[in-house]
Amino acid sequence: MLVQTKPGPFDPELLINPPTSRQTVEGRPLVQLDPDHPGFRDKEYRARRNTIAQIAVEYRSGQPIPEAPYSKEEDELWGIIRNALDPVHAKYACAEFLQSLEMIDLPRHRIPQLSEVTEKVQAKSGFRLEPVAGLVEAQVFLQSLSNGVFLSTQYIRHHSAPLYTPEPDVVHEVIGHAVTLASPRLAELNRLFWCRAGKRSAKGVWGGPCFFGGRACGYRESGNSTL
Repeated sequence: MLVQTKPGPFDPELLINPPTSRQTVEGRPLVQLDPDHPGFRDKEYRARRNTIAQIAVEYRSGQPIPEAPYSKEEDELWGIIRNALDPVHAKYACAEFLQSLEMIDLPRHRIPQLSEVTEKVQAKSGFRLEPVAGLVEAQVFLQSLSNGVFLSTQYIRHHSAPLYTPEPDVVHEVIGHAVTLASPRLAELNRLFWCRAGKRSAKGVWGGPCFFGGRACGYRESGNSTL
């Protein structure tokens, strides 16, 4: 987990490169998986996770986003998940989410790179995506939203558990979050989480549960309402 360790005035660099993301021991993997993680015993998967994490560690805000090296198996996994989500979205997602999903037209048979998702989202709402190696503190995450930046992981879950991930992966980030940022109205809602919630706590403690327990649960049509 990546965290912001130094309190004080807001530093934009902390959004993308928290201090702990750079405090690694030489030779030690950047990504530490729990023994019960589906990919724990897969050496190739863990090596690729470390390579992708390194992209985020070296990234600087505003730079072009380097492409993540996905395998053929991972691209196929993306397609499997997309096919599984289609009927769920058709049944439960609100019209505005479905319209946004259609607008950004995500590829079905390969994992989209964050750079191409950013290009489509930014054209609709001004939001952009920037890579992080893993979870960031609620304060950092919410404050980046207020600046029109969505911090996103790039790795994908392990192929042995296509419909489960113990951590936010690129499927969660892109389909679960970035799609909504293609809607100017929903994008503005994301910005307001910091303005209305994050500022009420010096550490975003109040705003974090509000976002992750409410917004992250998804949008559902109810009567004449879109949310």
